Amino acid sequence: SLHASAVGFPCGSVVLVGDSGVGKSTTAMALVERHGGTFLADDIVPIDWDGTGPVVSPVDDSFWLNADASAWFGVRTAAKEKSACPPRARAVAPERLRAIVHLAFDEAVEGAELKPISGRDAFTVLSCAHACYSAAGDEDPLRNFATRTRLAGATKVFRLRRRQTLETLTLAARLLEEHVSGR
Repeated sequence: SLHASAVGFPCGSVVLVGDSGVGKSTTAMALVERHGGTFLADDIVPIDWDGTGPVVSPVDDSFWLNADASAWFGVRTAAKEKSACPPRARAVAPERLRAIVHLAFDEAVEGAELKPISGRDAFTVLSCAHACYSAAGDEDPLRNFATRTRLAGATKVFRLRRRQTLETLTLAARLLEEHVSGR
């Protein structure tokens, strides 16, 4: 499992990871609401294997958005904390994992920038996002290491940098959708 948000597309799913507050849920909601994606999961994304590769199953009913992001999507809320926002479209079946995207705010970037990462950088991204569960056994750290290694080898990993504004979210979501759909 990854601390992430996940969106499905006809060509596969995208899992968004990153630090708390970087816009994982908001970016995922933008992909669903404005770019034809389908909602898979928010907050914890389970990654399964179907024999040929990693897949993401639909497991949640709502995105969890703060008041500013909810308002940006036209959802009114009186809550100051994050509140549940139902998506326009939900996936009904598991989706092949096409990419893991590490989100990062960077005020030096004009618009949005999507670049592949690999090796140690990709492994570090997965390590930071990996929700590890332990039974207190000595083999747990090795099993978790092997899981991240397998996932890094089976999936493309990218870093998406943008300024911390909702306006650059539009550019970032379009860039992601174009990349995932192959346009």
